[in-house]
Amino acid sequence: MIYIEENSFERQLDLISALASQAPFDLVAWLYPESTIDTILGVSIYKSTTVNAVPATNYANDFIASCTPRLRATDAVINNIAQEKNLIVNNCDSLCIYSPENPEWQACTIGHEGMILVRDVALLDYLKSLDFNASLDAPPWW
Repeated sequence: MIYIEENSFERQLDLISALASQAPFDLVAWLYPESTIDTILGVSIYKSTTVNAVPATNYANDFIASCTPRLRATDAVINNIAQEKNLIVNNCDSLCIYSPENPEWQACTIGHEGMILVRDVALLDYLKSLDFNASLDAPPWW
């Protein structure tokens, strides 16, 4: 696992954009349990049991998270996320990207934690070349 401490929403989107430019990825926005919105990014919200995607965050009492459907991580979708920054920040626990047909996330941004996680450790040097403070070691507070 690669750990990147990054508080900037824009830089978190830069990472998603950089990875999506390398390979096709789907994006899922995961909502906080207390969020009451029923649409975001122009799409309806679903219970995760209807979306082929595993969330980055697990909640107590087997709470079933709500999320968007899988959206192709295109420039247009990423720009839409940037435009809806306040709605995303106030309602989303994380933004995760997935390889097509794979339910396991490949990278996720957890905005309120200022953390990005990337599963593929082979990307470490690439992420460092983009000036991300990437490490194979989790920060002590994590």
